[in-house]
Amino acid sequence: MKTLFERLRPEQRERLQELKKEMPFVQDGLVKILQQNTLLIHVPFGDVIDIVRYLGDGRHSIGDGITAIYNCFEDIEKTGDDPGLQSDHNAQTSTNT
Repeated sequence: MKTLFERLRPEQRERLQELKKEMPFVQDGLVKILQQNTLLIHVPFGDVIDIVRYLGDGRHSIGDGITAIYNCFEDIEKTGDDPGLQSDHNAQTSTNT
């Protein structure tokens, strides 16, 4: 399974490179978190906020961190880390009558 770092969108990779020039210690910390984790559920909430703050698209506030984090990655759907998961409205149910 790829790490979160490997799954970053190209725009976020560029922001990460720019951040290295401005705030090398912050950039280093973000890279470590992204390289050490394969699932978003394992990333501490404070780190999620930092990822959104420094790598997000700027359209979301820090309070939107929970959902805005998904916009940073290429293959993560809002239904969870596994792109194979379907959202509730697409899930098929069976009825036994």
